[in-house]
Amino acid sequence: MKYFAFVWLIILASWALLGYWITPDNTHLASQQFPNLTQKPPFYSNYLAIAKQQYSSPWSVLAHGKNPSEIWVLNQQKPFQVLNQDTILLFLTDGETLKIANNQLEYQKPILFTFYLGTDPLGRDILSRLIIGTRFSLSISLIAILLTIFIGTTLGLIAGFYEGFWDNSISWLMNVFWALPSSLLAIGIAYAIGKGFFTIIIAISAVLWIDIARIVRLETLKIKQKEFIKVANTLGFNSLRIIFIHILPNLTTPILVISFSSFTTALILEGSLSFLGLGITPPAPSWGTLIFDGFYYIALSSGKWLLFAPAICLLLTVLTMQYLATQWKNNSNS
Repeated sequence: MKYFAFVWLIILASWALLGYWITPDNTHLASQQFPNLTQKPPFYSNYLAIAKQQYSSPWSVLAHGKNPSEIWVLNQQKPFQVLNQDTILLFLTDGETLKIANNQLEYQKPILFTFYLGTDPLGRDILSRLIIGTRFSLSISLIAILLTIFIGTTLGLIAGFYEGFWDNSISWLMNVFWALPSSLLAIGIAYAIGKGFFTIIIAISAVLWIDIARIVRLETLKIKQKEFIKVANTLGFNSLRIIFIHILPNLTTPILVISFSSFTTALILEGSLSFLGLGITPPAPSWGTLIFDGFYYIALSSGKWLLFAPAICLLLTVLTMQYLATQWKNNSNS
C-alpha cells in the first residue's frame, strides 16, 4: 500500500502541475469538440488536420492552454494525399475534399490522434478533461484546506489560550456549526452565494474548520498546563510569543493528521457540490462535474468511462490520503 500511495501521489502531482503540457487536447479547459467523433470507445484513433495556431509561450499554455482552432476530421480509409511539397489534399469524413497548404497546418501535416479514454457525447477527449479536472479538484481542495487550517488554528488557539469569554464564544460558534449537517451546510452556502471556483472553497472551509479548531483548542488547553508554559509566563513573555514560539510548534502533528483526513472530506464535498451543479462553472471540468456527466449519459457507451474514470480517481485519492493520515498518526504516537 505504501508504494501504491507513493506512485498515485506522483501521478496526481504530475497531472495537476503539468496539466496542459501532457494532455492530448491542450486547448483551454480541454474543451475542443470533435462533432464527428462523439462517443468513441477508448483507444480510438483518427487522423486530424489542425489549423495553425498563434504562438503561445510554454508557460501560457501550462496555465491556460491554447485557444481552440479549426480542426478537420479526416476519412479513416484515406485521410490525406500529398500533392507536392507545399500542398496536401484532405479527405473529410463527409466525403468532401479540401486542398490546403502545409504552412496552414499546425504540424505541417495531419496527425494521428488517439483518444485513450474515448470521447464524450460532445466529442471531447475524456482523458484530457480528466487530467484538467484533477487540477481543478485538487486545487479547490488544497486551497480550502489551507484556509481551513488558518481559520481553525487561529480560533482554536484563541479559545484554548485566553479561555473565558473567548473560549465560551468560540465554543458556542463551534457547537452551532457542529449541530448542522456538513453536506447540507455546504450546499446551503454554495446555493446562497452562487456557484463558482471561490464559492465552493468558501463552502468547504465553512464546514471543515470546526474539526481543526476543536483539536487545536483541546491541545492548547493541555499544553498550557505544562511546566515550560508556566515558566514562560513567570518570565513575563507576552502572549503572542508564547502562542507562536512555544505552543504552535507542538500542534504541528495533530494539525497535519486532521488536515489529511479533512482533505479527503474536501475532495468528497467538492465532488458532491459539482455533481449537484453547485461547483465550478461548465465547461470547466472537475471530478464532480465529470461524474455528473457520466451519470447523465450512463445509458450511452461513453457514459461508463465518463462515470468510472473520475470516480476511480476520487476513490483512490481518498484511500491514499486516509492511509497517509493513519501512517502519520501511528508514527507520531510511536
